[in-house]
Amino acid sequence: MTDPFRLHQDDALVLGRVTYTGLILLFFPLKSPLPLVGLGEDHFHPPLGPFTFLESYPPGWVISLVNCATFLFFALWVAGWGRWIVGAGLSLSLTFMSGIFYSTGKIDHDFVVLLLPFLLTFPGVTARRALLFCLAVYFASSGMAKVAGGWLDLNTQATLSWALTYFHAYGKTEPLLAWSLANLPGWSWEILDQLTVWCELCVPLALLPRLRSWIVLLVPLFHLFTVLLFGIDFARL
Repeated sequence: MTDPFRLHQDDALVLGRVTYTGLILLFFPLKSPLPLVGLGEDHFHPPLGPFTFLESYPPGWVISLVNCATFLFFALWVAGWGRWIVGAGLSLSLTFMSGIFYSTGKIDHDFVVLLLPFLLTFPGVTARRALLFCLAVYFASSGMAKVAGGWLDLNTQATLSWALTYFHAYGKTEPLLAWSLANLPGWSWEILDQLTVWCELCVPLALLPRLRSWIVLLVPLFHLFTVLLFGIDFARL
């Protein structure tokens, strides 16, 4: 019987694949984008990346073929067959389906989740390195998007804008949110803007062993504060 506290490399990767499969089934169910084909090119708004080369949704038979390939790759990947070739195939097929789903105009937030099958089979990449890499990409990309959106501009107060949106438009009534909107001065919201961006940009420092523990502590504290302030549910992520 495998000791969960003394896992060998292969044991850890098996556990990683099984855990990933469970999370996919529970939180990211494999759904087919086939029903979107009927929307036509007028409703085709692909995310940035290779999908911008498409002018409309692919034919139904293409999506069905990718669906079958995805389930095949998943079965082989969980069983540990094919190594990185199967992992790459699974990541590509999952990315294809996700890209078609997000071509209705929604922002793509799960690219790192789709990249994991490849990372967990790539030669020389341990499960811990894969997790650290995903965290680094996830937070750094979010931080850079905020920088591009003007969060570091001292004349903008993005956090305040989101707080007002969650309170008035989404009906969030968290006590901390209501108190903050009523009592915090304008300059304090700008500090929250700066802290949010720099916290996200600092997460890649977890790749450095000496800073890893501090960054690992920063991530849940950052999200705990966000939950208390905005009431955003991060359970799925």
